[in-house]
Amino acid sequence: MKTLKSTLIISAMALFIAACGYKDNMKWPTATGVITGKGDNGRIGKGHTPHWDVKFKAQDGKEYTGEYQAETTFTTTDIGDSVTFHYDPKNPVHLIDEDTYKQMQSQN
Repeated sequence: MKTLKSTLIISAMALFIAACGYKDNMKWPTATGVITGKGDNGRIGKGHTPHWDVKFKAQDGKEYTGEYQAETTFTTTDIGDSVTFHYDPKNPVHLIDEDTYKQMQSQN
């Protein structure tokens, strides 16, 4: 079941990124940011999805705050901790983890 859930999450993220204009030759930069807040989607139980608000500086030198879907990737992190991720250079508030990024690249 966990594999199916992971596959569905990756497929949903792939569709989301395709809708944002992701191309095979486009690379999302890597950045490291600081967790400034925590939240969730308001659901309880099966559909519960935690997220972090992450503040970081993009390649353009500007600071952004994006929402990073926690899932189970960084369950031990807390506010003030730093995380590394990829972001969409066209819309820097869209953040994804390294594993999801690699899996989406392999699907394209």
